[in-house]
Amino acid sequence: MLFGNEHLTEILLTAAFWVCILAACVGIVLGVGLSFSSARTLRFLKATNRWVSMPKSFESLEKPHDIDKAIMKQRRFSATFFIVGGAYTVIMLLFVVEFPYVVAALSENANPIIVAILVESLKWLLVLSGVLAIVVGIAMLVSENALPALRAKLDHWYSADKVTEAASEMHMTLDNLTEAYPRASGLVLLVISTFALVTAVIVWVIN
Repeated sequence: MLFGNEHLTEILLTAAFWVCILAACVGIVLGVGLSFSSARTLRFLKATNRWVSMPKSFESLEKPHDIDKAIMKQRRFSATFFIVGGAYTVIMLLFVVEFPYVVAALSENANPIIVAILVESLKWLLVLSGVLAIVVGIAMLVSENALPALRAKLDHWYSADKVTEAASEMHMTLDNLTEAYPRASGLVLLVISTFALVTAVIVWVIN
């Protein structure tokens, strides 16, 4: 039973079915258009095409945001916040929270072994984060230059442009092929879309 909920499964499958029906109908319309009115259909496709640039979408994430000044302006308060917050996190995770009950609650509709591994991993990740917060807070109390010096050694700037560079390249092979052979492309699209629509309707009727 998907997601442990039969009703949710039915909703997702119905939504997927109608998405397939809609895609098949659009494919049939485009196929007919390319087959019998190629020039007009190609003009319509060119008018509706939009290129979304990944670098522009991630532009705001590329800008560095320096919070050192804001933190160091209230250094003692920030340090106290880090120490108290880190200590509270570590104490709660190690001595208060009953993780077997957490695993049991989350394992109702899932594999308990996998849930236990995930919960235990998250627990120790949060514990390490709490310890790190305590260390940073103590360093800030001891010396005003401790945090900037630590950040200077550990900070590394990663650019999203390099990660999304391949996704930003335009690949027009299919568009060029359709433009070069519009009638053949329309016929292929019409056959495939019609087959998909008929198959979806048969499956719907059978079920």
